[in-house]
Amino acid sequence: MKQIVRIGLDIAKPVFQLHGVDSHGKPVCKKTLSRGEVLTFFVSPYRKSGKNDANDAEAICEAVGRPNMLNGRQFAAWLGLTPRQSSSGGKTRLGAISKRGDAVPRTLLIHGTRSTLRLTAGKEDRKSRWAEALKSRACNNVAAVALAARNARIIWAMLARGTEYRVAA
Repeated sequence: MKQIVRIGLDIAKPVFQLHGVDSHGKPVCKKTLSRGEVLTFFVSPYRKSGKNDANDAEAICEAVGRPNMLNGRQFAAWLGLTPRQSSSGGKTRLGAISKRGDAVPRTLLIHGTRSTLRLTAGKEDRKSRWAEALKSRACNNVAAVALAARNARIIWAMLARGTEYRVAA
């Protein structure tokens, strides 16, 4: 069996459509999975043709492999989780999030981080301490979007390096 190097996953419904490709971009695996069978990760689709689960999964897989998807910050920006920049004269001014891309994965990431932020108090891991420090100096919505952007960068790193999630010490 050929090795899967990239996976696209459409998570918009109770069942998920998975599309995996090898290092040449050739389809290796196409599956329909139930919600309980899938690790949670989100990517917004670039569709080539009509809207359906299989096309969404293929487009997601293709989008993550694009050469212009260079780093996690660009991935977070592509999801619309980074602030708009209005800079001139060497001074950077950051505004509200850009809300680019598909609203569904962005919304799911933000709602997921809101749930996480409710549980960070009293925890001693590095990510929880970071989130608590952020909540102390910013409102809850800003903290949720910041953590969602951080999670998007982690997702990108996992996909780009082909690694599993590692909990920070």
